[in-house]
Amino acid sequence: MVFLSNQEVACILEHVKADREKDHRQPPSMMLESLDYVKRNCGVNAMTKIEKFTQSLRSRLEALEHGAAAEKLHKYEIAALFNLIQTDSEASEATELIPSLKRFDSEFIEQQVLEACQKEMEELMI
Repeated sequence: MVFLSNQEVACILEHVKADREKDHRQPPSMMLESLDYVKRNCGVNAMTKIEKFTQSLRSRLEALEHGAAAEKLHKYEIAALFNLIQTDSEASEATELIPSLKRFDSEFIEQQVLEACQKEMEELMI
């Protein structure tokens, strides 16, 4: 099963739209509405910047390990982090929005997970 962030959905829909337009076909109105929605919710319109951001952040989050068992974030948690976390989010907010993160201590969430998200978001906005 694949879990995508709003940013990744925006990139996919943008590519589909471009392919349809190249073939002189009108994209369906529902697809255009979905594209507008995800673009509005990802905060940036430069698709190349978004692609770089999503690839970089996904790699950073997938690489994180916690504790002796080297427990990792689930794919759905990574997608939820993309969509829900802001540059000023705190560990308590993350665990309220994504309850499965409660299996990690707040220090790991604050210093590893949120810091990775916030650094990538700050670079995206530059």
